[in-house]
Amino acid sequence: SFKDSRIKCAIAISQHAVLNTPHEAYDEINIPMLHITGKLDDSPFGFFDPIERRLPYDNIKAANQYLLIFEHADHMVFAAQRRGNKFSAHDVNVMKITCAASLEFLKKY
Repeated sequence: SFKDSRIKCAIAISQHAVLNTPHEAYDEINIPMLHITGKLDDSPFGFFDPIERRLPYDNIKAANQYLLIFEHADHMVFAAQRRGNKFSAHDVNVMKITCAASLEFLKKY
């Protein structure tokens, strides 16, 4: 078990999904979590489809699970990385909303 009673809540940004046994992988999670991803959030290495990023959210049975999905966000926007650091207005908006949602979630829990 990897449980740590000091952790009261968590934010999972662009979380990697456990594909083999998602029910078993997330059974012990019983803290509030904010899950953040994008519809273009595939693996930088091509390992899985972006829809698989929501498997943790779908398989955690604990209360107070929240899911925020951005329509046009890819994996790198959550790391605030772009070639030449040229962020689009959409990228900046995604980063601002991610920060604001994360802060409000932490304030609540």
